[in-house]
Amino acid sequence: MRFFFILCLGFVALQANAVHAAVIHPDVTPRDLSGQPVATLAQASESASCANCHDSDAIRSSLSPAHRQDPESLTQLGVIRHRLGQQSLNSGGDSGCSHCHGGSLSLNETGLISGASIRSGRAPDACASCHGEIVLHNQVPFTPSDTAQPADLASFSGALLSGQRINSSGINISDKSTRSDAFDIHLARGLVCADCHRANNRPGNKIGHSIQETKTASVHLKQDPRDVPIQDYLHRPDHTMQDSLQCTDCHRSDAGHSWLPFTQRHMSALACESCHIPALFGAALESIDLDNGEQTVRGRNQQGLIVGYAPLLLASQDKLAPFNLIAANSVDQGSSTTSILAVPVQHGVVHDSAQRECAACHRPGGLVEGSLDLGSAVPHATRRFVSPASVKAPQFDLSNGRLIARAHPDTAGCYILGADQVAWADRAGMFITSGTLLGVLLHGLARYLSFRRRGSQRETRQRIYMYSVYERFWHWLQATAILILLVTGAAIHKPYVFDFLNFAYMVELHNLVGFILLINAVFAAFYHLASGEIRQYLPGSSDLFGRMFLQARYYTQGIFRGEPHPFAKDAQHKLNPLQQITYFGLLNTLLPAQILTGILIWGAQHWPEQTAALGGLGVLSPLHSFMAWLFAAFLIMHIYLTTTSGPKPLSGIQAMLEGWEDVEKSSGGD
Repeated sequence: MRFFFILCLGFVALQANAVHAAVIHPDVTPRDLSGQPVATLAQASESASCANCHDSDAIRSSLSPAHRQDPESLTQLGVIRHRLGQQSLNSGGDSGCSHCHGGSLSLNETGLISGASIRSGRAPDACASCHGEIVLHNQVPFTPSDTAQPADLASFSGALLSGQRINSSGINISDKSTRSDAFDIHLARGLVCADCHRANNRPGNKIGHSIQETKTASVHLKQDPRDVPIQDYLHRPDHTMQDSLQCTDCHRSDAGHSWLPFTQRHMSALACESCHIPALFGAALESIDLDNGEQTVRGRNQQGLIVGYAPLLLASQDKLAPFNLIAANSVDQGSSTTSILAVPVQHGVVHDSAQRECAACHRPGGLVEGSLDLGSAVPHATRRFVSPASVKAPQFDLSNGRLIARAHPDTAGCYILGADQVAWADRAGMFITSGTLLGVLLHGLARYLSFRRRGSQRETRQRIYMYSVYERFWHWLQATAILILLVTGAAIHKPYVFDFLNFAYMVELHNLVGFILLINAVFAAFYHLASGEIRQYLPGSSDLFGRMFLQARYYTQGIFRGEPHPFAKDAQHKLNPLQQITYFGLLNTLLPAQILTGILIWGAQHWPEQTAALGGLGVLSPLHSFMAWLFAAFLIMHIYLTTTSGPKPLSGIQAMLEGWEDVEKSSGGD
């Protein structure tokens, strides 16, 4: 079955290649501007020759400024790109059909322009003449020019337009044998440029862009589902081309990403290319001198091997997307200027080698905080960031005479768990937790020394049933959940410390156990209210501070002298005053606040507006982490204090396991 499937795919690919190579254009009569037939191509006008079937003026007007080569309409980035490519810019003259469709036009024996010399709009060569070599199949090892050509895509982004596998190419790439992905998965699957950069009015165009926009269309219609007739399309095909299908026009983002925690959140904050273009292997420009043409390229080591480079993730329309930055230096009227070109990286998409390591981004200095070396800095040069208006500039630094661009997810309003660290939350939490641990160790040491000094004392005790089955189940489920949440939370917050733990699994486990803790808390609240056990946790107002003082004096003095507990303990009085006030704050303030912030962090992908209204992840995550430190401090103190309640250090824990506890008879009494 697998062989049959592969055979079918090969047959489809061969048929697609045959269609691309087929001659579909009829011979054309060469005409001059007046529409009269002429004998040579030099006398012919392209617009007049094509106008017999096509609306040349409408086609030209639909072209983007870059394809129309209109300097008045180009962005500053477009002007510099054309200048680098040394392409002529003119808004007048003939329509220029042959720039894309001509190839090498020739007259046949009848004096007509041969249809075989006219390229179809789907032929890759129509785009390759300006955008670089395009390789669809694995016939001959792909070996592009060793020098970046400023006119093509590879020189600006490093994206090689090849469907060939990297390890089958003729390029000297480091670790080449381990790279089994194609340079571009779309070309490997048989797609060509026109499949994505398609005409908006192309018949059968059911995906993405509107099919037919008419002035008579109803205002409530997003697009008219009726195809434009083929004869109308051929007469006036839309040539915008700069617009293209988006990834989600063809792909279901919810399919194939089940392994990714917070999938919706990732999709809303990251362009697909951010993970699916992890590295590029073309001779991408690093810097260029616009005055003399001198240029340097990135992505090579000292031995000349191509190691590729990771694009810089910049904020573009509130999403992080990959870019190559090029420093274009020039001197104008004696003043040096460095224009930083932000070139979007949209080709070179891979599948198997796509970024799947969560820790690659969720750690300080990860991919979302990457940097690019832009070459030697021009002294005293004026720097300007040249990019589409929607792209936010990175930070530029000078380091050892080099110009370095550094990005940060804050520019896209993103808070990256594990990457963004808020100092106060960790410092304050660590101070409280370490202080608690130190206090417990010193207090325990003092107890041990006092016990050795005074010797063993046997108190009169009695065994009573202290904890019901449900109380024990609730207690141990909550204790286990909190311990797991502390460990998984630490792995999420500090993944570079716990790199032996799988980040994605830790996130999923943290979310699951968090909901278990929530459910357990709800049932526990119902039980304590229905049974009246809630009274155990209410400090009361009768001489509260006096009773708290007595208990505190016992922990600081009486326990070292072997004195009995100041308050009786039985099934109706399980907690002393200090425990009551501690649990009251824990169960009514700290635990609900921790659960609420956790739900809001989890809900950042489900209801981002509500999360943002409360400060977003930049506020909720540090607060959540700080309260986790408080829970850690509480657990240290809680576990230690269980050693003070019975005749043996583990008596308190044993009582919570069995339900029965040996209490001082003088305290519990008959």
